[in-house]
Amino acid sequence: MNLSNKYNSDVVENLSVRYNYAALPTVQHLTLTLPVSSPIMIIGDIHGCYDELRELIEKCGFNDTGINRLGTIITVGDLVAKGPKSIEVLEYCMSRPVLAIRGNHEHCLLKIATTLHRESISDSMLQNLDKHEKLALSFTEAQLQWIQSLPISLYVSNHDLYVVHAGFKPNVPIETQSPEDCMHMRNVDDHGNAMEESHEGQPWINTWKQGSSTVVFGHDSVRGLQLRDDGMAYGLDSGCVYGEKLTALVIEPTYDNGSGTRLMGTQKRFVSVNAHRKYVSSKKYRRNGSSSDSTEQLALNLHSHDAF
Repeated sequence: MNLSNKYNSDVVENLSVRYNYAALPTVQHLTLTLPVSSPIMIIGDIHGCYDELRELIEKCGFNDTGINRLGTIITVGDLVAKGPKSIEVLEYCMSRPVLAIRGNHEHCLLKIATTLHRESISDSMLQNLDKHEKLALSFTEAQLQWIQSLPISLYVSNHDLYVVHAGFKPNVPIETQSPEDCMHMRNVDDHGNAMEESHEGQPWINTWKQGSSTVVFGHDSVRGLQLRDDGMAYGLDSGCVYGEKLTALVIEPTYDNGSGTRLMGTQKRFVSVNAHRKYVSSKKYRRNGSSSDSTEQLALNLHSHDAF
């Protein structure tokens, strides 16, 4: 079924039906260039796991300013909600040169904040709101404006690299992709329609083909870390908020072994840290094998590309 006609039973999707409007960013699909001579760190779904985020950034060799050797940190969206420290994650990313994508949870929280107004909510009414509603009401105007500005997708042109929260429909130009699909889809049906449920149709990354472009995404903790056989699609949601891992894909330049200064291409590696605890239980979250095994296996299968 099409996403416009069906939402799953997850609380955020029920809230998206109740609160049905949030303005889209002025630039939905952002294109930019980044220095090819410095690393890129793309982080999977954080969901308020602030301590794990800081640990992962340090493990990847990026310093506390978010920059290492003029490198760049990018997140795939769902920075907030579910986990314990959404505001800390938000403030950390806002105060540093971090590029972020709008995920379905940011979108849902914007819908709530657009509808509810803190000054009109009494203390007794506040007690009856769920945690997503309370979180949305806790955002400052500056935080809401920052979330509002997050693009639906990002294209790093000189790396031929797309970043999106959930996915892209096949055979549809990126600039005309539905924002709802980009933030919610996991599968596609035989006609190429976006589907949210992962037990219907096939994974959308099986149909991904945008020239020679690579795509990195999140949103799919049920499948965990994903790598298409040709190395053109990477899924980074490794279920940190469910007690598993927070994972980054690090893309680093490679240099000529002789001179050590001539840029040859790029190499990719997965880096993960363990969740400090299980913050949310989910019947949806199920994995074949451990996250550690998945990370190690995918690391062995990573492709290095000469083009950048």
